[in-house]
Amino acid sequence: MISTTSLRTLVRRSSILRPSSSHFSKSLLKQQPSTLRFSSVAAADFKDAMFDTSLTCTSCGNKHAGFPSPLFKCPNAATNTTADHVLMPTPLSSTDLTGLKSLAIPQTSTSSPFVKYRALLYPYRVAISNGMSDSTYCKIVTDLDDAIRELSGTGFVPTPMLERSWGEEKLFVKDESNQVAGSHKARHLFNVMTYLLVLDHLRPTSSIPMKATRRLTVASCGNAGLAAATIAAAADWPIDVCIPDNADPVVIQNLQKLGKNVNIMICPRVVSTVDHSDFGPVSTEGAADPTVAVFKNLIKEHNSMPLSVQGTECGVAVEGAQTIIFELLDQAREGGYDSLDFDELFIQVGGGALGAGLFQGLQRAADGELDKIIPGLKMPKIPNFNTVQAEGNAPLNRAFTKMQSDGKTAQEAAQTKSEYMFPWANPASVAHGILDDETYDWAELCRGMDTSKGSAVVVNDEQIREANAYAKSNFKVNSCFTGSVGLAGLMSTRRAGTSSSNPSIVVLSGVDRAFSTSAAKPTAHTGVTWARNGISYRQLESDFDADVLFEFNKKHGSTPYNFIPDEPVKKHFGKLATGETTVWGAFSGDELVGFISGETGGGYWLETGDGSASTCFINEFVVSPEHRGKRIGVNLTSMSVDPKAGIFSVDENIKEMYTTVHVGNVTSRTAFVKGGYREVMTYADAMRERDTTVLKFSKNSAIFPRGNSQTMRVVGVQSGNAVDGIDVGIFDFDPLVRSESDPRALAQSLNYTTVANKTFPFTPEERNYVLGLRAMRLENGNEYAEGNYKFGDWCAQRVNDLLDETGVDRSTIALIGSHGQTVSGHPHWEFGDLSVIAQKTGITVAGDFRPADVAAGGNGTPCTCTYDSIMLRPNAGEKKWRVTINIGGTSSVTFCPPWPTKGDAESEAMIPGGLDPGLGVFFMDLTVRAIDPTLEYDDDGKMARSGKVNEELLEEFLKNKYYQQSELPIGVGPDDFPETLWAEWHALAQSKGVSDLDLLTTFTELTAKQIAMACKRFGGEHIVNGATDDVLLRGGVCNNSYFVERLKANFEEQLGTDIERIKTLEDLNIDEDSWENAMYAMFGYLCYNNVYNFVPSCTGASRPVVGGRIAPGENFHSIRLTETPM
Repeated sequence: MISTTSLRTLVRRSSILRPSSSHFSKSLLKQQPSTLRFSSVAAADFKDAMFDTSLTCTSCGNKHAGFPSPLFKCPNAATNTTADHVLMPTPLSSTDLTGLKSLAIPQTSTSSPFVKYRALLYPYRVAISNGMSDSTYCKIVTDLDDAIRELSGTGFVPTPMLERSWGEEKLFVKDESNQVAGSHKARHLFNVMTYLLVLDHLRPTSSIPMKATRRLTVASCGNAGLAAATIAAAADWPIDVCIPDNADPVVIQNLQKLGKNVNIMICPRVVSTVDHSDFGPVSTEGAADPTVAVFKNLIKEHNSMPLSVQGTECGVAVEGAQTIIFELLDQAREGGYDSLDFDELFIQVGGGALGAGLFQGLQRAADGELDKIIPGLKMPKIPNFNTVQAEGNAPLNRAFTKMQSDGKTAQEAAQTKSEYMFPWANPASVAHGILDDETYDWAELCRGMDTSKGSAVVVNDEQIREANAYAKSNFKVNSCFTGSVGLAGLMSTRRAGTSSSNPSIVVLSGVDRAFSTSAAKPTAHTGVTWARNGISYRQLESDFDADVLFEFNKKHGSTPYNFIPDEPVKKHFGKLATGETTVWGAFSGDELVGFISGETGGGYWLETGDGSASTCFINEFVVSPEHRGKRIGVNLTSMSVDPKAGIFSVDENIKEMYTTVHVGNVTSRTAFVKGGYREVMTYADAMRERDTTVLKFSKNSAIFPRGNSQTMRVVGVQSGNAVDGIDVGIFDFDPLVRSESDPRALAQSLNYTTVANKTFPFTPEERNYVLGLRAMRLENGNEYAEGNYKFGDWCAQRVNDLLDETGVDRSTIALIGSHGQTVSGHPHWEFGDLSVIAQKTGITVAGDFRPADVAAGGNGTPCTCTYDSIMLRPNAGEKKWRVTINIGGTSSVTFCPPWPTKGDAESEAMIPGGLDPGLGVFFMDLTVRAIDPTLEYDDDGKMARSGKVNEELLEEFLKNKYYQQSELPIGVGPDDFPETLWAEWHALAQSKGVSDLDLLTTFTELTAKQIAMACKRFGGEHIVNGATDDVLLRGGVCNNSYFVERLKANFEEQLGTDIERIKTLEDLNIDEDSWENAMYAMFGYLCYNNVYNFVPSCTGASRPVVGGRIAPGENFHSIRLTETPM
């Protein structure tokens, strides 16, 4: 989910708050706090177990409580803005440390540093001091760690400590490049998340968990954002990741893989606000860096909590990096270096949390605190603490130099921050990860350098590149430029003439995501599996039998279109063991029924420019004929480029996937195209004496992939019966799941994300023009043809406007689903020519959905039954049906059974029903305008509430022929309740002396009553006589409290039930503002994928149909091949 401009984008996913099935969410965290237990220390010695859980500000020295509510920032920072306030855990006494150690029972089942060193960490003392047992705390930590490992493939284990050399000097190199999310930053953030989980666990069981009420946020240009998002996703905690507009696309892609709770907010420097799905526009003002500004404003204005590494905003984070020092000293002693006497430490500095944490760890080791927990881990002194920054961004060097020149201590300098630390103008360096224009933890770093006689080193980009190359070639550490800056600092100081007699410490952190240490390394395994139509799919293991693949390929893959040379193909499959070949397989039970295999390298590098190492070529693609018809081929091609399961997750160096297919092999071509590949050329293949088609899938497409087995971005555009404007929304649809019995039917609901949504109001002239069309009063038929084109042009303009306002890349849009404006309802006639929209936007359009249903004997309405039967049905296993009501200008209702339980014949036989009861708010709104032309609608029903129902008129209105229909289907059109009918009824009311106010109240009652009466007449045994009390209402009328009251009363009377309250879409976590646009985007999406988009039991058709026509846009190549089962 990416928000980029000041337009409010409503980013919701319909399933975002559904219960998680993750390992972590099922963990011990749902249990009550355990009884406090003591180990070797007598209970009397710690009878209250009350260790100091306060947080102390390093600037003002004040102490603040870190329990029961989380505290991240010194409260005095709001009033004393001249000083830099950083909250740190209050130092513990020797007695407290001894007590904590006694409670920390050794754990042999995990190697996590957050378990081993827990007695030194703030979350542990909070937990123990408030009644949590050691075992419960360890369970919280290990469950979170396991969830991270399950999500990312890596958990917290000791990272390598390498003994290397620079010239004759011995170095101890701590390699953090293989840490969770590729850098040290995960350590900081794991400590913060543990703190939050401990607090949530200690809350009363009756209280709402914090994760349900307060979002997390982080500002980052890469590694910190990825680490925070990984940890938050593992904990099922929603997070907003604020990143710059020049962020690495690989980082963005990795963020998007983490799921629904990770909201990406791109923060350009050229805009004043960026949009948040829940909060609306968030200002970029308040900090020189817009990502930091948005981050701070989310905290300040919306009660978000920082999951960040800036100590000034999240003091608890700094402590997490101390575990690097604890771990390094442990490893050094295990390696025989018992003295633990180091002369210097060099560390890169951006925001400064890493350096601050390392210095604090060194200080605790030198002061003997670590020795209290793990005897023998005591340093004789703090080594010279050297910070290193790039010359293109060195605010810490500037501050430290001035501090020394002024003869001030770090604490003294921190009292007048603006004199020492202020934004660096135009930060620039190859080390992108340390381009924070301010060093947020500068005061603690200056204290470290001042205390230890260290220095603030500055290096240039050439030195950084040299150090990076040295780390890779000599240390075999895959660090990025940022992670190599500390080593560059050591190398530059040694060349300047300094030396060291004892070993020095260098930390390398930040994985180089574009570098591979071996051309033939074992292939990374995604671990992702798919299950579709009884077939399972997975990436094959490197030790899978290559002979089985060869024999299967030989048996099923040899066709007139595909010659298989034995030796090259055997060699290709043999490279599965080395990682040069990747294979995705399809299985029916344990039986291999198909596979697709790709090998690094190939001859089609049309856009990468980086040679064979950046290309994967599909060599073999085969499906058993006995299992065709289950879309195995499409699913295999889709999996090969899926963001989580495909080649770009296996090898981040790959930028493009290619294959070549005989031009006559339509079956294979179709499978690739439907899997998201596009045909880039067909050429005369002299070597094979045939025409060959080249197909390609690029890495950029993986961010917003196309194809019916992958996420698909679709625009929905429509204009409703209220005739108030044109609504446009942009939606990302997750892969659909087809029914095993009918591949054109769905097996379950769809998931979609609202990327952006907006209503473009009509001008008075436009509205009158549309009303004129709907009244069918134009004498010249050419005017209707012109109106169709004109409305298509209006729709295209609004789509283009939304894309421009949001900054959404047009190339990421696969399709527009357009309903246009209904001009006639019997038969249905929608204006807004599809080809005009396609040509004006350049995007393929699906529309004109209703005629297919009409041709099958239906009414082509209500369309809402399709949305409701997919998105609003009760879950499988529930007993009661749900009545879903939609009210716009007119009204519709769907009777929704629960989703069927597989194997349960009764539930599988239940089908939805529905109809259009009649009026919605159209006549209500016209009456409001008659009362006061300046008003558009009755705000909260205040006007109607002050009037009274005229029973004589109500009875007369209910005699209208529309309400006399006795058989389904019943569908409404603009000609059923035209404005001329309102004028007749308005005149009737005036003739009877009924005021406009009482007429409004009467129309309000009419709309509520007709819906309830229709449900009684046509709902059937699952709806009437108290069978259900589950009623859901949507539409702007949800904000009309008087109408909702009258609807509830009428339903209780007509259905013979007690209704606690009328539900809304918010109860199902679906966005109210955008659902109707999503519905027509869904119609297009289903049409594109050859899935039924009408419900015949509601429309009256003789069979389900796939409705719609396709108008090609410039991207039409992606769907041009015919459907061929495979």
